[in-house]
Amino acid sequence: ADEQPTPAAIGRGGSVRPATVGRGNTGGALRSSMFGMVAGAIATLLTNPMDVLKTRVMTSTSAAGLGGMTSYARSAADIWASEGVLGFSRGATARLLHKIPASGLFWLLYAAFSHALGVSDAPALRRKERK
Repeated sequence: ADEQPTPAAIGRGGSVRPATVGRGNTGGALRSSMFGMVAGAIATLLTNPMDVLKTRVMTSTSAAGLGGMTSYARSAADIWASEGVLGFSRGATARLLHKIPASGLFWLLYAAFSHALGVSDAPALRRKERK
């Protein structure tokens, strides 16, 4: 009785099934949020060195004849020589403070709305529903 019917959702193969909204998928949405936060953190940590390098190239003013732009190789060498490997982690904390909650919120809302609309893009879940 907790679930309220919503408009029918069209599944794969043209089958029509009623979508429901209720408390039935709270764990799924929270799990999606948690995995989203972990994925966002991992992606941020893996891409941060490239972001640092891109930012340094875009803001450089030392290259003569290149309109202020230096090469990526030159910038990477400069960072390595002056700051070491930790130079490539600059700004990681700020990016993590943004990306972790943003990724978690995105996947929480995605899972909640997918459930509310009766939409599932996971083939394994569709097979279980048919049985």
